[in-house]
Amino acid sequence: MQYVIHTTNKRLWYVRGYLIPSMTAQGIQRQKIKVFNDNRGIGNLKALMTSYAIYGYHDTCHMNDDVLISSDFAEKTQQYYEEEVVCGFAAKCCQNSKGTLVHPIDMWYSFPCILISERLNREFHEWLKNEAPTIVPDCFWIRDGKGDDALFKSFLTYKYPTMDIRQLKPNIVNHIDYLLGGSIISPQRTKDATSAFWNEPKLVKDLEKKLKEDGNL
Repeated sequence: MQYVIHTTNKRLWYVRGYLIPSMTAQGIQRQKIKVFNDNRGIGNLKALMTSYAIYGYHDTCHMNDDVLISSDFAEKTQQYYEEEVVCGFAAKCCQNSKGTLVHPIDMWYSFPCILISERLNREFHEWLKNEAPTIVPDCFWIRDGKGDDALFKSFLTYKYPTMDIRQLKPNIVNHIDYLLGGSIISPQRTKDATSAFWNEPKLVKDLEKKLKEDGNL
């Protein structure tokens, strides 16, 4: 399995100085961690498609650049990596009360941390290129180059409506963009996008303290 962190120039400092070290500290091999930097500002959907061309399909844990990993992140990703889809994050503003095994219609918008099998990475990429523009031709996500999580959910709902999707409670990452200057994709967002199922508040406090000590907050 590989880990692909999707980032931009504005967040490389956090990815390199904090996120990757926290992953290797849990025993994840550095060579398994890939970083795709959208340095041209093409948007997260087009960046995802480009990252497929560079890093291949593989069994992949896709991650955003503004997350804090849980203390059992490596353990959980290695435990479930052979499953088709595993959602590692749900935001407070849009989580639902469904169980840990759901169908795609009820899955979380989980691209801050989601495990996707090699087969589905390949199929999703092909669907985005060949089918999505005809199925949702006026979709602003496609036009604006974002909405990767919503389109992945649409892909699964359309292709595999009865597939079992695993959702991890507690979440294995927390969304901490508010400590990093706010959302880059949606700076106007006012809703709480932190984890709905997070039970390690000390990790957040420790990161906040470290960011302040380093002059990054």
